[in-house]
Amino acid sequence: MNIITTSQRYFTGYDFFISYSRLDCSEYASNLANKIIEQKYSCYLDQWGSQPGKELPNSLKRKLKNSSVLILLGSEASLLSNAIEEEINIFEQTKKIIIPVELCNITEASWFKIIDGTARSNEKINFKNNIISETLLTRIKNSLNYTRQSSRIRNSIVLFIFLMILSIGSLSYLFSKRKEIEKVNLSLNDSIKIRTKELVNIEKELSSKEESLQSTNDSLKQTKDHLDITSSDLSNTVDSLKKKGVSLNNITAELFVNKEKLAETDKGLMTSQERVNNFTNKTLNSYEPPFNVECECLKKEHIILFDVESDKLKPIFKNYLSKLLICLKKNKSQIELIGYDRENYSNSYALNLSERRASSVATYLKENGYDGSNIRAIGRGNSEKDKKLLDLVGLSRVELIIQ
Repeated sequence: MNIITTSQRYFTGYDFFISYSRLDCSEYASNLANKIIEQKYSCYLDQWGSQPGKELPNSLKRKLKNSSVLILLGSEASLLSNAIEEEINIFEQTKKIIIPVELCNITEASWFKIIDGTARSNEKINFKNNIISETLLTRIKNSLNYTRQSSRIRNSIVLFIFLMILSIGSLSYLFSKRKEIEKVNLSLNDSIKIRTKELVNIEKELSSKEESLQSTNDSLKQTKDHLDITSSDLSNTVDSLKKKGVSLNNITAELFVNKEKLAETDKGLMTSQERVNNFTNKTLNSYEPPFNVECECLKKEHIILFDVESDKLKPIFKNYLSKLLICLKKNKSQIELIGYDRENYSNSYALNLSERRASSVATYLKENGYDGSNIRAIGRGNSEKDKKLLDLVGLSRVELIIQ
């Protein structure tokens, strides 16, 4: 036997295992084995692979258990053989087919009670003439075919049950996942509606603040106009005083009152402007990026916000960048990262912090598979060059610009 055949027999076993006594049945057993092998079946005969001994070696027991059919040659010497009785006991536990071949009267054998009731093949005459009958060979072949058919049916049933369980489990899993997805979708829809309402309210508040600011500016203009008129009146009054001798103290008092009114108006204007700036700052600093990124209508500029004095990316902007990366990789775009710091630090500190923020975004993009040669990261600190609305409200950020 070559190495491949030996390995195959180790895992799959033999078709037939011949149990016999070497004292009076070696030649017949050998002839039977040869006949079986000629029929393209595998057969194990212990004279080919095992050394004689008082106890069955473990290797022989393993081959016996893995064989499909046990052929028991009942000769005179086998009737009291402990080894044959042990082989029958081991194989009987597998519930496979045993073919007793009666070469003498085996009813007196010590092991007969184990196989009692099993159909026997009477080969007494053929044994004396050392002939292997076709009847015996036919029964041997039929027994193996039956064993294989039973095994296929059993395996098919097991496979069917396994597939049914797998299908039911898969359907259950898919159904549960579908439920989870539906819940997530409902939650997202609710969140979108809430965010939409909030944005609408914010837009209304901004519009209201802009109207209030415009009204304040108009009031300031009117106050200045009034001041001009008051100054003109004062000049006229002075002239009139010179002509009519009206008390200068009264005119001075009236002028002082007008100046206080102007100061109060200027103070109100400053308070309104400060409220507008605070509201704008609060709105922009609580800005959250879009939930979805559509590559077909991708905008050219994107804002990434940072906490005060921090160059660490916020989780929400990491999530946004991971979605944006899909489009950037698809288009292989050249991008520019410009960092700004509007937190009123010294120029050198602000420049360093803005550079670190731009570098933080660039590092994240590279670590997630974007070509570093397509990235240009710079910092502008608190530079007044190209001043934008975001700088006017003191917003520190990194601008991602797609070229």
